[in-house]
Amino acid sequence: MGHLESVTAQVFLNSRYLASGSFDYDIIIWDAQQGILNKTLIGHGGPVRSLAVDSNGDLLSGSGDFTIKIWDVDSGTVKKS
Repeated sequence: MGHLESVTAQVFLNSRYLASGSFDYDIIIWDAQQGILNKTLIGHGGPVRSLAVDSNGDLLSGSGDFTIKIWDVDSGTVKKS
């Protein structure tokens, strides 16, 4: 289980969770302590090129589809695109 294409970006969300983005257009949230996939965020129409965490703890992603998205990681939804 995991990405179907090369990983292009990664960022720790906190001391437990890691986000990774890929050429498969998805972002996967990993439980780094357990070493397991927690959830998959789907919404980009191109490869995920960059990931960051803002001061509110939201995940920001930039993609080859020319969009930037702000994610609520807990719900797995896009807050703003």
